[in-house]
Amino acid sequence: MYLRLVFLWLIIFGLTACGGGTPGNNSKFTVLSISPDKNASIFSVKGPIEVHFSKDLPQTLPADSIWLEDPSENHISGTWTVTGSTATFTPSAPLSYNTLYVVKVSRDVASSANDTLPQNFSYTFTTEAVKDTTAPQITATFPSSKKLSDIPTDVAKNATLTVTFSEPVKATSLGGVTLDQLTSANGSVVKSIPINISYTHGDTVTISPRAELGNNTYYQIMLKGVTDEAGNALPASSKQFETGSSLDTVKPTVVPTPVDAAINVPVTRDIVAKFSEPMDVNSITSDQFTVTDTSTGELINGVVKYESQSSIFSIVDISPDSKWNPQTKYQVNLSGAKDLAGNVMDPVS
Repeated sequence: MYLRLVFLWLIIFGLTACGGGTPGNNSKFTVLSISPDKNASIFSVKGPIEVHFSKDLPQTLPADSIWLEDPSENHISGTWTVTGSTATFTPSAPLSYNTLYVVKVSRDVASSANDTLPQNFSYTFTTEAVKDTTAPQITATFPSSKKLSDIPTDVAKNATLTVTFSEPVKATSLGGVTLDQLTSANGSVVKSIPINISYTHGDTVTISPRAELGNNTYYQIMLKGVTDEAGNALPASSKQFETGSSLDTVKPTVVPTPVDAAINVPVTRDIVAKFSEPMDVNSITSDQFTVTDTSTGELINGVVKYESQSSIFSIVDISPDSKWNPQTKYQVNLSGAKDLAGNVMDPVS
């Protein structure tokens, strides 16, 4: 049974003047997000740049329908490739350091079903200030502990595991990530556990065991060969934990900001959802989290970002492409958000 979970915030924004640009549209074919993140300042000069659409694209895009510009409005040489609904740009040569670039998408871009964009779209980001020579570090894990060397206990047998890094890592370097069963704490490896690995949001890797873990058993997440986009390698690292004898069946809850029916909200403010526990980053997407202008029914273009995670909560940020319209009521819809054990939040309205 498909359970769609939606919570509604009615937000009336303040009287501050609205900035340029149209904040949304009701077309089913839209630009969902662009990587690097909005106004990113640590983006590697080597790229790549990804533009995510709401529908699949044809394998060949029209000439000059999507491009990258430097501050002088020169088109940057490179190659656009299409995979499903994502267009990826790889520059022919490294970009300049500490430079503002603009990704531009024209209305000439159409989906495979010949749906067209309702308007032109642009997006800015800044490349890294200096050449990246810093290796990534592990900043958080689930299961979590104060120190990486500490061993969490009583971990749910159906838990999904995560590792968060200090910066985005290269997806193709994750082949050395494994999950092993141990004889005891700091013991030898008994066997490797079949897992699925996903890396779709920023700096967090999700590790999903393909079967329920054993009762009161020690396991180890092992990370070897992981690098950032600049090729800097993470030193071989591991995180141990011990399962309990139970499953996690508790559903997550959420506290929204601004609150329901808030008024005089600044037109530049992002929408923030704070969940009661670490969440599955793969369940948090622009398809699941939407904002609508209630007066027109238009969907608002923007970026949904899994902002941060700790051992006790998760933060999701919804950022519009332009300022909110003043004195306007908006409806925020969230659905399908899951915790790391697969529990879906109850409806909140």
